[in-house]
Amino acid sequence: MFVRGLEKVMATNELISDASQLVESVEAYLQQHKAGRELVVTDAIRQAGLLENCSLQLLDAPTRGNETSAITMAYAGIAETGSLVMLSGADTPVTTNFLPDNFVCVLKVGDVLNDMESLWARMASEKRIMPRSVNLVTGPSRTADVEQIIQMGAHGPRRVHVMLLDQK
Repeated sequence: MFVRGLEKVMATNELISDASQLVESVEAYLQQHKAGRELVVTDAIRQAGLLENCSLQLLDAPTRGNETSAITMAYAGIAETGSLVMLSGADTPVTTNFLPDNFVCVLKVGDVLNDMESLWARMASEKRIMPRSVNLVTGPSRTADVEQIIQMGAHGPRRVHVMLLDQK
């Protein structure tokens, strides 16, 4: 259901099983979209050890607005809408979700929830302090404000690619 939701909102996805597969997939994705070899990486990705032995030029987050591509980890996914749930924090700065044209996000398969109610219940059960912001990313940014023509990347990324991590 989550994958169908992603496809409905024009996001792409890929199922991966380990960090070495992630490196190859990210490099191929950026090459496919002629996005260059620079990639902004959040501390959440670095702490998880997910881009070791990567040949890309890895830049520290947060983004400053001129980078083409970024990668981070999602807190959860919402199957009902195909949305990514992004919590703001030192290891996951908000700008990473919205400024680059190519937004790559790693989501653990076990973190896909059925609906929004499940998200709030999960956060309450963890007794976590609410972050400054909880952002939902539901596909690439788009608008049809000008002459009813769809424009991608209007207020955020032009492309959203979700790496579904299914580690056994």
